[in-house]
Amino acid sequence: MKTYLLTFLLFLSILCNSCTRKPVSIPPVKLHRYEQALMQISPDSISYGLKAIQKEFPLYLEGADLNDTLNLLRISNFITDPIVIECYKKINETYKSGKQTEETLAKAFALTRSIFPHFKNPTVFTYISYFDYMNRILYLDSILSISLELYLNGNDAFYNSVGIPRYISSRCIPEYLVPDVMRSIATRLIRKGNPSSNLLEEIIYQGKILFFLNEVLPEVSNEIKLAYTPEQLSWSETHEKEVWQYLMKENLLYETNLFKVKYFVNDGPGNLLFDGAPPRLTQYLGWQIVKKYMKKHKNNWNSLLQEPAQKILKESSYKP
Repeated sequence: MKTYLLTFLLFLSILCNSCTRKPVSIPPVKLHRYEQALMQISPDSISYGLKAIQKEFPLYLEGADLNDTLNLLRISNFITDPIVIECYKKINETYKSGKQTEETLAKAFALTRSIFPHFKNPTVFTYISYFDYMNRILYLDSILSISLELYLNGNDAFYNSVGIPRYISSRCIPEYLVPDVMRSIATRLIRKGNPSSNLLEEIIYQGKILFFLNEVLPEVSNEIKLAYTPEQLSWSETHEKEVWQYLMKENLLYETNLFKVKYFVNDGPGNLLFDGAPPRLTQYLGWQIVKKYMKKHKNNWNSLLQEPAQKILKESSYKP
């Protein structure tokens, strides 16, 4: 009798919870396609065409003198550049209407708001930056700008021709677009320690970033979140204890000299300290620490964001 009663009460509890749980609000996201508007302008009527789209794309055209002959010549040269034309063709083939990207961003933004209630969807613009890979994602609170030519399959020849390092160009594919966007947003929402912070601060900070990405992009693979190949992720999992012991042995956790800890922080093709190791080892270690901390604190984001790195490490009971 007790078994039946417990089963009924459990069913009733689940039913009530499902009835009272509010659905997550997912406001739509619209991509404002500057590259499409720009490339559809006829070179014979540059000034007229730019003035027609100036109001919709203030990020790129606000304050520009569209009567200046030199400005118009530069834009004319840009939209008739064979490389730009080829990139634009590939962008249309890859993103078409952009609907899938809009939907994925909308879901990620909604999940971000569940962690940071003050977060508001930025206005999202896309454009062709002519391979400005250092600024392929720009997030300024209310505005987000995405360089679409840096998220294309089969664009390796162009990436090589402009000197983009292979370890970066390998990540210039569509799968990285939304994760890169959310990483940029995370670096604005999650505070970093002061410029003189030590390696432990960096480890915990990177762990927070990755934990955030895991929360808002649950369907994205760990390799993409870490910007690792499957082999690099496997190495990190296999050698986690070895790396941690090295940091402890060399007293690097509280080191503030960037030159001494660069192999754990800097991006690059690999890591010279350990054979076969990937770059940015701080992020993998930090992620493991933060996961353990959040499991003990029942995903309390307020606690994670406010507590110092030393306390997060201690309370995580991290022992690889």
